[in-house]
Amino acid sequence: MGNEHLVTSSVCDTGTFCRYDAITAKAACKLIVAEGQPCDVQDSCALGTICLVDRSVSGATGVCGKAPAEGQPCPAGICDSPLDYCDAVGKTCVRRLAVGVARTAATPCVAYATCSATTGTCVPLAEAGSACDADTRCLSGLSCTNGVCVGHADEPACP
Repeated sequence: MGNEHLVTSSVCDTGTFCRYDAITAKAACKLIVAEGQPCDVQDSCALGTICLVDRSVSGATGVCGKAPAEGQPCPAGICDSPLDYCDAVGKTCVRRLAVGVARTAATPCVAYATCSATTGTCVPLAEAGSACDADTRCLSGLSCTNGVCVGHADEPACP
């Protein structure tokens, strides 16, 4: 426990993070894990790295490293590009389908597109003011209200 200290305030020092231990019901500040060092799903890795651990295995440990690129194994289920996804069967990062490409059953469209039920191709999500038939047809942060993609009302600012 040389790299931990009991949390006595709500903020940990620079270079540390707050880790809660469910067994002891206590929180402690722990050093951020450096690239190449062992980690588990509760650890915070150094900036630009993630804990590369198979999250489907309870109690598994991994190593802090850069998120994998297209074609590389993705045991943590994360890829370095939003244009890629971690294929559950091959456990590798695979490129998502671009707008206009016919969609296959296994490969999803890019994040700003959806599969058209009529054409079977990836089509862009609708912008604010565009016609829609469901929230999933609108860009993120918009909802389909009365057949039109609309933004949410602004929340009042804190006083």
